[in-house]
Amino acid sequence: MRSYLENALTLATILNPYIGYDKATKLAKFGPGYEATFKSIKAAARQIMGDSLEGSASFEAEQLNLVMQRNFANDYEKALREFNGDTTRALQVATQKLEQDKDAALDNKDPKARYFSVNGPANQKVFKNVRQLQSQSQKQKALRESLISVTQLAGWT
Repeated sequence: MRSYLENALTLATILNPYIGYDKATKLAKFGPGYEATFKSIKAAARQIMGDSLEGSASFEAEQLNLVMQRNFANDYEKALREFNGDTTRALQVATQKLEQDKDAALDNKDPKARYFSVNGPANQKVFKNVRQLQSQSQKQKALRESLISVTQLAGWT
């Protein structure tokens, strides 16, 4: 594991001037297939949110995309430890987990699924098992209620 880490850091340092720090570190961490993987995560988030796969994504889909990327990275790191630094196997395992999560979210029947959702206010998806998105939807609800109160006080309704 230590040699993997040292090689990854060396690779990132060597590639940095040519492809930039962000791409170099992702390449060193996730291997050569990372760009296609992150594109598939973005497409999965848009699909789960019901966005069109063409054009710009909704704000909610972008938020879900970030959560899914973080979960993918955690799954990848766990698999990397499990398979003693084998990036190919770790990427394969994390990608399979991503596909399973996406399929479960689209099916939306298992309340224990990672991206299980219910309809919230204004037909907005509320993800019961994603703490980051849960708190965001609670903030949006509080903001909406505050705006309603202000408009009522001002007599704009």
